[in-house]
Amino acid sequence: MTLKKLLVTLAIFSGLMLTGCAFNSPDGETDFLSGTGWLLTELNGNPVASSPEITLNFSEDGQVNGSDGCNLYRSTYTAGNGTVNISGEMTVTEKACPASIMRQAGAFTTALKQAVAYRTENGHLTLLAPDGTVSAVFLPQSQELGGTSWDVSGYNNGQGTIMRINNSDRKLTANFNTDGRVSGSSGCNSYSADYTYSTADQTFQLGRLLRTAMACTDGNIMQQEEMFIAALQTVNSYHINWNTLTLKAGDGSVAVILVRQ
Repeated sequence: MTLKKLLVTLAIFSGLMLTGCAFNSPDGETDFLSGTGWLLTELNGNPVASSPEITLNFSEDGQVNGSDGCNLYRSTYTAGNGTVNISGEMTVTEKACPASIMRQAGAFTTALKQAVAYRTENGHLTLLAPDGTVSAVFLPQSQELGGTSWDVSGYNNGQGTIMRINNSDRKLTANFNTDGRVSGSSGCNSYSADYTYSTADQTFQLGRLLRTAMACTDGNIMQQEEMFIAALQTVNSYHINWNTLTLKAGDGSVAVILVRQ
């Protein structure tokens, strides 16, 4: 960070303290952005339409990614003590969209690269530009499971290793109906069960699981199915981060990873 940028950031902090607004970082360098996902609602003081969605996701390994409303982007970030720095070395796909969407996308990624500070208030995430103005405002991404459909990308093999799915012709899926029923393919057979969840604390409970009784000749497919079903039955919490659904077991370990269809 340049001296000028540091001085501007300190000025932002001082102004916020004087007006009674504090950054959500009570214990020093804790990164409160890690593992969160957001939807853009305001850009440079102007409201943003809900479609196409513009998203911002902070992973636990220092990666940041999302959609700018037209293309997918990816970069790295650091955050702590109310400051945030998103690397200007950003990878962006090259899809062409209408001119108005492209202009908005450009303004959004510029706001990300120029952000020097953030605050969280009333469930909103606000990014601040070097001059202290609000550049972008976000709402948390929805944690609703009902009405969503996913493809399994990995599952815990029962020994702490996440096994990646490589059989494109034998997809493992999960479809969460709005009537409290989940169903899908486990690779060879179909399965279904009742489920309940809470968006407040992101708890999840699976009811008695039913499966068809087809026997597939490929032993690897059958073994994969058994491990996937076993992992699914350990789940007691979940988290949606943009296009990824992570199901976790009671000990906090990852049980199943899914990507949105």
